[in-house]
Amino acid sequence: MIIWASLSTVGVMSFHSAKASLADLQVTVGGLIEIVEMPNCDMVVNEEGLLDDSPLNAHASRMTGRLIMGNVAFTGTPDRFGNTRKLSASGLRFLQRYEEEFL
Repeated sequence: MIIWASLSTVGVMSFHSAKASLADLQVTVGGLIEIVEMPNCDMVVNEEGLLDDSPLNAHASRMTGRLIMGNVAFTGTPDRFGNTRKLSASGLRFLQRYEEEFL
């Protein structure tokens, strides 16, 4: 079962089956995290990516319509208490389609 995904600045999409901890997400994005809400999932980005010379993530930028720097992670939208959930079926389909078409 896919729980979360990551997308590197060089366009490599990886799907992960283990639950992502805050530490996992911070390691993936290379620092403190910021959540970018998307229709089918949340994108987790480096909060200071624009400030610390992280490389452009052209694919993540394309998905969101804003400048995204560094590697990113994708999780499900939060539950009513704000806890991160696994990717929904629609979120997973979106990422798999994106990978097939653009990566």
